[in-house]
Amino acid sequence: MRNIFFLLFFFNAPLVYCGTQDSSSLRNSFGFNLGINFQTSEWDAGLRFVPAFVYNYKKQSFLLTPTIFLDNPYNSHYSHTARGGIEGMYKIFPNGNNKMFNLYFFYRAGYSYYSADSEEKYYVNNQIYSGRSWEKYSELTNEVGYGFQLKAKSGIYLNQSLGFGVATHHINSGIENKTDPNLSRQDIPSDFFEYGYFSFFANIGIGYNFEKRKKEL
Repeated sequence: MRNIFFLLFFFNAPLVYCGTQDSSSLRNSFGFNLGINFQTSEWDAGLRFVPAFVYNYKKQSFLLTPTIFLDNPYNSHYSHTARGGIEGMYKIFPNGNNKMFNLYFFYRAGYSYYSADSEEKYYVNNQIYSGRSWEKYSELTNEVGYGFQLKAKSGIYLNQSLGFGVATHHINSGIENKTDPNLSRQDIPSDFFEYGYFSFFANIGIGYNFEKRKKEL
């Protein structure tokens, strides 16, 4: 499982090299991108809002963003839930990004978490107990793919991308019995990289770069 993650990472090394050798380049510039992601894997699926900070260098872009979930596909019986995450993306534009229509390839890495708990009543041997059930879940994803960036106006661009990759997760859950602690239990947690599964990623967004592009002499 670890070998799959390393292969995905090193897959992008030739793309980085190509991006630094081309004569058509960007100034060092900053920008932002507002996007909607859809990602699905064996353990997670849903829409996410991703307001990204962007750094452009030559024909490369680096994005870093918090993950804001727009839905909750997990168990709805919990009374308290929390979700969040962070992700980064590397883009390389083989033919430059100073045109109206620009192709890019990307590598994306993401981390997301989900925690939930709820106060509940339990019936054991015809007796009522009060307690708290809880669940904690984390997922790591890696994807590679391609996309298109369309210049709409000076500094403004539209983009979309599709990618496939692998994911792995860590999950832990249990029941805390407040009436009789001896009846509390914790499930055996799964470990990261214990096994992996495929993931799919899609994105649409709009962005803005604060500095204009230029061509090196």
